[in-house]
Amino acid sequence: MPSESRTAAEVPTIRQRIKGSQQVGALREALTSAADQPSLRERLSLGAADGVPAATSLQLRKVPHDIVAYVSSEMRTFRKHRFSEVDSLVFSKLSYLNWLAVPAVPRRTRKGPAPTLRDLFCAECFEGLFDTQLDRDKDVAFLTAVVASPRFRDVRVLNHVNSIDEAADKQFSATTFLLPDKTVYVAFRGTDNTIVGWKEDFDLAFRTPVAAQTSAVAYLERAAAATDGHIRVGGHSKGGNLAVYAAAMAAPAVRERIVRVYSHDGPGFNETALAQIRSSDMAGRVSKSVPESSVVGMLLENQETYHVIRSDAAGIMQHDPYSWIVLDGAFVPMPGVDDSSVLIDRTLSGWISGMDDAHMERFVNALFDVFGASGTKRFQDMSFADYMASAQAVVDMDPDERAMFLRTIEALARVGAQSLADAMGTAAADATDAVIAEES
Repeated sequence: MPSESRTAAEVPTIRQRIKGSQQVGALREALTSAADQPSLRERLSLGAADGVPAATSLQLRKVPHDIVAYVSSEMRTFRKHRFSEVDSLVFSKLSYLNWLAVPAVPRRTRKGPAPTLRDLFCAECFEGLFDTQLDRDKDVAFLTAVVASPRFRDVRVLNHVNSIDEAADKQFSATTFLLPDKTVYVAFRGTDNTIVGWKEDFDLAFRTPVAAQTSAVAYLERAAAATDGHIRVGGHSKGGNLAVYAAAMAAPAVRERIVRVYSHDGPGFNETALAQIRSSDMAGRVSKSVPESSVVGMLLENQETYHVIRSDAAGIMQHDPYSWIVLDGAFVPMPGVDDSSVLIDRTLSGWISGMDDAHMERFVNALFDVFGASGTKRFQDMSFADYMASAQAVVDMDPDERAMFLRTIEALARVGAQSLADAMGTAAADATDAVIAEES
């Protein structure tokens, strides 16, 4: 088995923002100039063994520290500097782009050389390329940094697939990257902004495997057959779940080539899937990272030991990979998840455990029938009229179905209130113990 040391309303359109190669070149030059700046550690005056104290939070917001800054300042190639967890997030984030919008569609295998990331960079494709993204300005800056980077620009892209199947509750997308050092990275996309994609996330609580997990295993085996060398597998959000599942369920010959699996704030698994994964030989090769206020990454059961990293966002917004702080080529470690993450985890776990699989499936189907009542396919496209149609769908439910639906939501509220009360009671007890300790 190979081993590896533990070491992504009304606004101007993309075409309006970037009208030609001169503007793109200027953006590239601006990003690349970050390499001439002092490192984050130097600017914060931290020693090599120091952590990042809370007092530096304001400073961290004033200096480049995300994956865009990392890509634009890391000048060493993969042959000269080892692969890192931050590199994995870069490839995971690249998998969110709609590569099918580029004329040189990266579907080639052994029949010819696959295009490089630099080959696939074209401003006229931006509208389609970033179609699935919400923060297009940031994504344009990110991709521009990637194609200018000596570390990433010669990485080849192939076998990009994107499959939406509403009948099967499936949203699946994956991309294979061939690195100049002859290793392979298989990236699985997380949940996009489609309603069917979010429904499949809920399905993870009661169904094994979901359609995307089955597709992920087949895709990984095809990617392995089309390439040589060691393989890394990873993804962000649901993509991390798919990466772990595919690596654990793949054929033995494929598993032997896998050196590391990365789950970037990916949800865990239900008990059935967890038992299957634990029986495989992959657990020791999984690296899972979650931000301090993780919600998605703490869902369901975690089969792997996770580590906590620092984000400069708040609450659920910490799920955004652009908020994760990178210091000297690595994420900034934190001692553990915060109280809000623990509270949400307890609430959702308690709520889910109070339902059997049949009840959960019935509720999820009803919930997404409500969301889909207007026929809109993506949450970001829902209008006020669409939400009114969803509200009317609840009113129009069969009485028994509506009663089940409302009771389940009420149960979530009750469990949440109890979790909050328990947390407040624990905090009060801790405070009392601290006072007693001081007085004694």
